[in-house]
Amino acid sequence: GWLRLIDKLEARVGFVAVYSWYGDVPSNEGNGMSLYVRYVVLYVTDAEACRQFWVEQVGMVEKDRKEFGDFAVVQVGFADQPFAFELVPLAMMADNPDDLDLATPSIALHADDLESTRANLVERGVTTMEIGEHSGVRSFAFSDPEGHWFAVTA
Repeated sequence: GWLRLIDKLEARVGFVAVYSWYGDVPSNEGNGMSLYVRYVVLYVTDAEACRQFWVEQVGMVEKDRKEFGDFAVVQVGFADQPFAFELVPLAMMADNPDDLDLATPSIALHADDLESTRANLVERGVTTMEIGEHSGVRSFAFSDPEGHWFAVTA
């Protein structure tokens, strides 16, 4: 699952960067949870070429960059929006400890209240992991009926 992958990455590179974006975010609290998409991880062959595409051709900006040994993980997005694509080099995922489908993007959501959000999902019959802390960031993950995992961070 997602949290095991974070643990494996922490062991491999010493830390995992999870990003917080601030700004006016629409609320969906009427359904008992307040979630929004934080970023989508795109696993790419050439992270620099993809960064250049999104920045120079599409008009996004580089929001953040973290170095992991020989690899750089870059977040790009539109300057006026909290959402971002996180470009993760496929080579960084070579050992793929949790057998993630790297052809499918990984999606991280944000919740202001992890406990109530997780409880609400469990009450609705959603498979979830326990809340844990990774590099100082509290999070949990849940899966859809096809086994795709989604991270939820505070």
